[in-house]
Amino acid sequence: AALVYTTPEGPRRIAAIDAANGTVLWQTTQPGVLPCTLAVDARRVLFFDGEAVACLDRRDGGKLWRSEKLARRKVIPTYYAPTLVIYEGLAFFAGDAVDKKSGSHVSAGTGSHSDWDESACAPDSCIWAYPRRKDGSDFSGTCSKQ
Repeated sequence: AALVYTTPEGPRRIAAIDAANGTVLWQTTQPGVLPCTLAVDARRVLFFDGEAVACLDRRDGGKLWRSEKLARRKVIPTYYAPTLVIYEGLAFFAGDAVDKKSGSHVSAGTGSHSDWDESACAPDSCIWAYPRRKDGSDFSGTCSKQ
């Protein structure tokens, strides 16, 4: 039998803290933040809120945009962590991609989210995605260069 957990529902707090002195620079409560999906670049804070990728302004925590709703698993196997990766102008989330400036959906060419287990940025400028067959077998990495 496989072990699974359900996605924690409910409000989650995101905070920016000055690393030098521990001062809280800003904090905001969001309707949800899926584990392993918080990603930050020089200007933005992105995360999957349970329905869509959301983007906050890194300076003050203000909402910049929210993508259209994306498919996701409600029950997550314990071997799976749906990561969100920022690479160049896109935010990749388990088989889907959105433009990091506008939140508009971009086809990543990898199929629907429900068939993909994880995305990660590799040091060789690839976005690596790990497809999982419907029968639950065969993990193999596929490099997608844009």
